[in-house]
Amino acid sequence: AKTTLCKAAQAALSARHFGAARRAFEALALDSYGLQCPEASFEFLLWLQSAGACLKAEECMEELLSESHKERLLISQIKRLEARYPNPSVSHVWRSLVTRAKKESPIFQRFGLSDLPPVDELL
Repeated sequence: AKTTLCKAAQAALSARHFGAARRAFEALALDSYGLQCPEASFEFLLWLQSAGACLKAEECMEELLSESHKERLLISQIKRLEARYPNPSVSHVWRSLVTRAKKESPIFQRFGLSDLPPVDELL
C-alpha cells in the first residue's frame, strides 16, 4: 500500500494536482511511516509542506492575476484539458501547452516539484 501511495503522490505532483499530492503525503508521513521510519516521515512532511505551499500559490495567483493575464490563461487551459480527459498526457494539445508553460511561465516553472531531486540529495 505504501508503494502505491508513493507512486500516486509522485503522479499527482507530476500532473500538478497539489491537493491530491498533499493528501497522499499526509497519509504517508503520518499514517504509513509515522514513528516507524523517521527519515521517510521527515521526507514526506517536507513534500507535504511543499505541496501546501503550491496550493496556496495557486490560490494567490487566481486571486491576484487578472483573468486575461497570459500565464493565468495558459495554466487554465491546461487545467481545463486535465479536467476534461482522464489521461491528458496522451493529447498533443496538452503536451504542447505544458511545454510552452515550462518555457514561458515562471509561475508554472515554480510549480515543478516533481523536477526536484530527492530530499536526501537536497540536504
